[in-house]
Amino acid sequence: MKLRRDFIPLFRSIDGSTRRLPIMVAESEKAGPTIFLCAAIHGDEVNGTAVIQSVFKKIEREQALVSGKIIALPILNPVGFELVSRHEPYEEADLNRQFPGRADGDYPQRLAYTILSLIEEEKPEIVLDLHTDSINSIAYTIVDFPKTVKDTKIIKNCMKLAYDLGFHWALDSEDAAGYPIEKSLSGALVTKGIKAVTIELGGPWVISEEFRKLGFSAIWRLLGKYGMVKVSPAQKIIETGIDAENILVFSDEVKIQSTGIVEFRVTPGQKIEAGQVLGKVRDVFGRTVETITSLRAGVVFSHDDQSAAFPGKSLFTIAYPEKFSHLEKLIITG
Repeated sequence: MKLRRDFIPLFRSIDGSTRRLPIMVAESEKAGPTIFLCAAIHGDEVNGTAVIQSVFKKIEREQALVSGKIIALPILNPVGFELVSRHEPYEEADLNRQFPGRADGDYPQRLAYTILSLIEEEKPEIVLDLHTDSINSIAYTIVDFPKTVKDTKIIKNCMKLAYDLGFHWALDSEDAAGYPIEKSLSGALVTKGIKAVTIELGGPWVISEEFRKLGFSAIWRLLGKYGMVKVSPAQKIIETGIDAENILVFSDEVKIQSTGIVEFRVTPGQKIEAGQVLGKVRDVFGRTVETITSLRAGVVFSHDDQSAAFPGKSLFTIAYPEKFSHLEKLIITG
């Protein structure tokens, strides 16, 4: 087994130093799948970086990779990471909205182009893009369904991948996300026929041991499924089919209409019913100015980390049951 840690040159700084993208590669002598792991495309999201480090530490310590290759980009946004900034600092852009990027574009576009080109060249079996949501969240997986995808076979394959990871998961669309999701890394990969999902692991800024362990365990089980590492029977993924008639789909339909102080009445991971109170908005004197309710039954994945809120803000990440066939019709036919 070969393991290397290296850097990909990006550009030269004013002081003459070279900005670089870290890369980690573990390769077995036996042929097998290539799996790509990515993290910290938002510079304040550190849990994914810690997960990747844990995977490679175990592989190196135990010489555990028995087939295939694992490639990791543990910090996709190195300057943003140094500044603890979600955005790419030079253009103050969200790097996860820049794909497929441009070789002759501004810096975030060039960085997106470099990342996507590197992944495409390796022809990976799967790509896992590790993120964080809010402090008040569960671990969950997002399957992107871009409007530009017309053959839904790739979406169904990504749904199976999300199921195998073992977290709550849901489909995301442009309508729910509020932007063309093919501009995200996972969305761009899906449009190119590459199985890719986004995994949300807790909150930003500080490594959470709980979410590091959750992310590591999920990835290790997946490596075992592909025969890349040895796992115990208890760790193996149980093969079952996806119920395409009862999947969860994200929606942004719950938005507050008032300015005030929010008291949250539900917790991440909680199932909710139609009409259930999600929170109350109170004025500065504690009087209720708005009651936030769910329009449908669903599951709360996360809620905001602040109580000060303003009209039009989405405070909750909620997914609702939906038939895949219905979603296909909505997205593909418009």
